[in-house]
Amino acid sequence: MKQLSLVLNAVLLIAVAFLYYKVYSGSQPVAAPAISGSGMPANGIVYINSDSLLKGYNYFNELKETFDKRQDSIENFLTSNARSLEKEVQNYQNRAAGMSPEARAAEEEKLMGKQQNLLQLKRKPHRSTPGTRISDE
Repeated sequence: MKQLSLVLNAVLLIAVAFLYYKVYSGSQPVAAPAISGSGMPANGIVYINSDSLLKGYNYFNELKETFDKRQDSIENFLTSNARSLEKEVQNYQNRAAGMSPEARAAEEEKLMGKQQNLLQLKRKPHRSTPGTRISDE
């Protein structure tokens, strides 16, 4: 049994030595990438200067301008709604002392609903503003 173990260890030692020699015996020549007839590497990876491409791309510039205008209109819409809500809250606070508890509760609920609507509009402005719609181009 001991001889079998000794023989197996010797075989494994020889295999490890052979693999060590193969891996670290020196550098092997690395093949250059194949270039097709068009002068581009066969794998198709190329470098594009995207800044220059986008600068000269008129369609991109038009869409960016449209997007910026739409974003400004959405921001203006949300700002005006927020100001309107603030004015209503201020008006309510001025009138709250002379109101009955039921009227105060109803007014507070109405203002809370408007505030919730405004928060939803801020989360999804593209779906909420009048006259704006995302095009599927």
